[in-house]
Amino acid sequence: MTDVEYICIARSAVPHGLDGRLRIAVVSDNEERFQPGSRVFLRSDTQSREYLIRSFEWHNGRNAFVELEGINDRTAAEAIAGSGLYITKDDAERSRDLLGDDEFYYYDLAGADAYVDGKLFGKVSDLTEGGSGVLLIVKDGRGKEFLVPFVAEMVGTDKLLTDRRIDLMPVDGLFDI
Repeated sequence: MTDVEYICIARSAVPHGLDGRLRIAVVSDNEERFQPGSRVFLRSDTQSREYLIRSFEWHNGRNAFVELEGINDRTAAEAIAGSGLYITKDDAERSRDLLGDDEFYYYDLAGADAYVDGKLFGKVSDLTEGGSGVLLIVKDGRGKEFLVPFVAEMVGTDKLLTDRRIDLMPVDGLFDI
């Protein structure tokens, strides 16, 4: 039996109203993942369970409301509060063709080795949204974190999918190497 890898598509499910509706913070750029009938998994520290999406509605930026089959009242919604919504990595890979040549999944970047001038500099520890786009959080060998704008002028991704490697081309002063 193989272990299933899960990919987070939304965080922090919290009850909204009395009918089992949940408010979530969406982290996926693929809205098709939230279509009615789509399979998702609610995961927390103590449980993982499969559900089908009954309805989805955007609300205020990256927040949304979702209704799941089997979660029909506030009590049921409170029982799974704090859970994230996930899909399997296999399900995510089936939609890779929807990505452009310069687009990647979060899990492609997180954990990738980061090189500067051909030398290992550190690893991508996380990604975050910045004022003008996505920022890579790169942790160097000493544990120091750097924010690197995820733009083609500063991040080479030619080896990302084959070698889990990015090449950084920082502007002067970004790193104190």
